[in-house]
Amino acid sequence: MTEGFLVVKDVTYVTKAKSLLKNVSFEVGQGELVGIIGPNGAGKTTLLKTIIGYLQASSGSLWIQGQTLDSMSSHDRARRLSYLSQETGEGFPFVVKDIVALGAYAAQKQGQYSTAALSQRVSDLLASMDILHLQDRIFTELSGGEKQLVQFARLLLQDAELMLLDEPTANLDLGHEFDLMHALRSECDKGKTALITLHNLNSAAEFCDRVILIDQGAVVADGKPDQVITQDMIHRLYTEHAMVALNPHSGNINVLPKRRDAADAGIRVHVIGGAGSAIRVSKLLRRLGCTVTGGIAHQDDSDAAYWQAAGIAYLEVPAFGGIEDSDFVTGLDWIAAADVTVLCDFPIGLANARNLHLAAASKNLIVLAEHGDQPRFYGGDLQLQYDALLSAARVVEFEDLPAAIALKVGEPLS
Repeated sequence: MTEGFLVVKDVTYVTKAKSLLKNVSFEVGQGELVGIIGPNGAGKTTLLKTIIGYLQASSGSLWIQGQTLDSMSSHDRARRLSYLSQETGEGFPFVVKDIVALGAYAAQKQGQYSTAALSQRVSDLLASMDILHLQDRIFTELSGGEKQLVQFARLLLQDAELMLLDEPTANLDLGHEFDLMHALRSECDKGKTALITLHNLNSAAEFCDRVILIDQGAVVADGKPDQVITQDMIHRLYTEHAMVALNPHSGNINVLPKRRDAADAGIRVHVIGGAGSAIRVSKLLRRLGCTVTGGIAHQDDSDAAYWQAAGIAYLEVPAFGGIEDSDFVTGLDWIAAADVTVLCDFPIGLANARNLHLAAASKNLIVLAEHGDQPRFYGGDLQLQYDALLSAARVVEFEDLPAAIALKVGEPLS
């Protein structure tokens, strides 16, 4: 036995000759909020039901603060563990405040609440969750999301040291999902411990101290969210049509959906951009089935961030740095291999001026029309170089880009 608040040691659960859990082992420290993630059918719910004692493990052991689960009385389990199922069910036609008050059963048995004190505590909890208006409603008449919030209030009232929650946000709208996760995070910051199954990987990344990845009943990975929720993991266990990217507001990773690209149109397009101008162009071209290569982007430019996340080949130079000869030569090779080159509308100064020379090397150049009040060119004879390009290029609005590419290559693009 080790020293974690919760210790799961070599737990296996077998039913009908099928192993739903296979030698699962991990620890959860006091005050931790740990997420259990994994695809459908991985064994997440079975694991929680085994920890709470609803299912009897076929082998292995479970410890809570140094005491085995099997040695605890039902009263002791109710005092130390709370559980929120993902199955709200119909339940009994009790009023909401009475459903929530059920969470105080163990405490009432010990005389910790007077009737008045319990009533006030229930009202305070419902108010803190912005559902006080439901207190006199019949539980069975609520929506699935409302039922889940009521049951979460019951769990909080139980005030157990270890909270187990199975997909508690599945039926909630975005605002209530965040409220629930913030409340859970706050409880753990005060010293409570929580183990929660989640399908929303972004919530797991934002709120959990650790995540444990389960697949086919076994622990595949255990660590910080950014160590476990990786692009490779998403592709292996979930889908190829999602990308892992950094959330610039929180500093945590997020999993973002990607639209399926169209069938290969057999057209290769090189995009020269900067300052985020290439993002919607690249997205459009990929949706149309074009093979896209990116231009030369400065570090921390949003074009570079998108190209990297989308798996588009591009060249990156230091922020505010110039374009070196080696990158320029590679850029020339990519332009030579492209059927069409698109020059986006972005500010051009001395640091990225060689982009104009690259554009001039294209056999089929399309220039997106200028928009905005800010100057496009900064320093030197850049305006003259740009004007010279226009004599050999086609200038179009963004909406007309597909038709312009089709005209250049002589093939329809839709």
